[in-house]
Amino acid sequence: MKLKISNPLFLFSFVLSLVFVREILFLFYDSTQSPDFDKYRDYIAYFYGLKDSTGRDQGIFYYYLHSQYLYLFNSGINENNLSFYLSRTIQDLNFFLHIIGSLGTYKLLKFLNYKKFSILASLIVLNFFPLSISNRITYKPEILAFALLPWIIYCFEAYKSEKSVKYFFFSIPLIVALFTSKGSVLGMVGLFLFLTYFKLVFSLQKKHLILLFLSFVILLSAVTYEDIQANDVSLLNVTHDEKYNNKAELKNIYSLNFVKLMKSPTRDDHSGSMIALTLLDIFGDYFDLYWDNDATSLFKNRKEVFLFDQTNKIKPPKIDFQNQTVTIFFQKITDVYFREFIGLIFSLIFLLILLNHILFRKTNSRLVMMPIYGVIILLIMTVGGFPVPNWDPLIGDTVKPFYYSFFVFLSLTIVLSNYFSKKYVAILFLLVYIPFSMYLIGFPKKNVNDELLFRSNQYSYLCEINTYTFTGLNNFDKDLCVTKSLEFKDQEFSFDYNNRPKFKILNTFLALLSSLSIYTLQKSKLRSKINKS
Repeated sequence: MKLKISNPLFLFSFVLSLVFVREILFLFYDSTQSPDFDKYRDYIAYFYGLKDSTGRDQGIFYYYLHSQYLYLFNSGINENNLSFYLSRTIQDLNFFLHIIGSLGTYKLLKFLNYKKFSILASLIVLNFFPLSISNRITYKPEILAFALLPWIIYCFEAYKSEKSVKYFFFSIPLIVALFTSKGSVLGMVGLFLFLTYFKLVFSLQKKHLILLFLSFVILLSAVTYEDIQANDVSLLNVTHDEKYNNKAELKNIYSLNFVKLMKSPTRDDHSGSMIALTLLDIFGDYFDLYWDNDATSLFKNRKEVFLFDQTNKIKPPKIDFQNQTVTIFFQKITDVYFREFIGLIFSLIFLLILLNHILFRKTNSRLVMMPIYGVIILLIMTVGGFPVPNWDPLIGDTVKPFYYSFFVFLSLTIVLSNYFSKKYVAILFLLVYIPFSMYLIGFPKKNVNDELLFRSNQYSYLCEINTYTFTGLNNFDKDLCVTKSLEFKDQEFSFDYNNRPKFKILNTFLALLSSLSIYTLQKSKLRSKINKS
């Protein structure tokens, strides 16, 4: 009897995983503790009147959306819960952007004639992908790049297939929003679009090309002007802390001690190897910023599933079903970094699959190779020192996959959509992948009352449901979902949240145009008429 697995099952699983992971992140991670929040909260201070300018070199569009969204909660905010609402605002809007990017990825891959279930399965993988998780909890615009990039590529590919210039015009506000978000994003995406679609753009009729160029330049100039008015600096006027005022050496690009990498996959042991720290940071938390940050609930109260013991004889792993543990035996025990090692293995598997796809499959290889453009720009910044030196030799920053993560996400979903040729293959992969991904970010948890977890749950949209879902909330008083009476010391940052944030007409216009473009593109029902390579 043949087992029938319907596409709606994959759709339901995608939505369920989307909500489940979102709830995990809100409960177990305070985004005001995310990397560089102390720097980028200057945008909040500016929009709420504490500063005359941000003094920062990133575009305001992403931060403007956050500030406007935060104001929706002003009636419920007080001095005791400000950090929770800031964290909720960051994660909520990043969650919406992640959905927009996922929809765009689905639209693009459907256009490229991939099967619905294979796309949905690859998006479920993305929901649990550690690098994607770090994007959703960080106050940085890389998640905006993921939200817009699939729709931009869809526009270019749709024109290639349909020869309708309207798709180029739909792409203009999306490109402007992305180009003005951050200098590194401008460089990476600009390089990719130029090298991939240069001939396509210049195949347009002259009148269409001129009109397209003028529309793009006018909108870009207008938004850039408003950004400079708010920042007092341009997007290209990049400044960094003194520790980044260094150039990496050429040997940092290719050097790799593979034995050391396997034995000691830990922070600072591989700061001189870009290959090593990249492999350790795709599925791991090499810089201890997220689930390995000991100040977060993701790090605390971990239940050790994998135990290690020394024996003189070679023994197979021992499974204890009662205590839900697996004991692994070694003839000689040294320091064991099992989580980091598992993350490294997943990164190596991903890299091998990627290379295999590029070298042998060839299908949509132009898109699969997108992470290379991110690496090129980072090398120009770190090794070449352009536009300014940007390398911390002590830890190996800033060659992080995070900075070109939007490329990685698209590449990953395309590759997996190719490999998930059968439904049972996708299901078997997910059954193995999801538990390990949860393990990598700090699960399962001990049944320990976590005070921070209790406080976070008060402000969750699923406050009551969470008491049945998460270990550690078994003793949570459901009345707190209404009263929100748990008190705590807030972070050292406050502003008049009752003030309406500053209104930016050009960035508002950009948001409306971008929304209209995405809405229109979503309603289109196209299929590629040409073979992709």
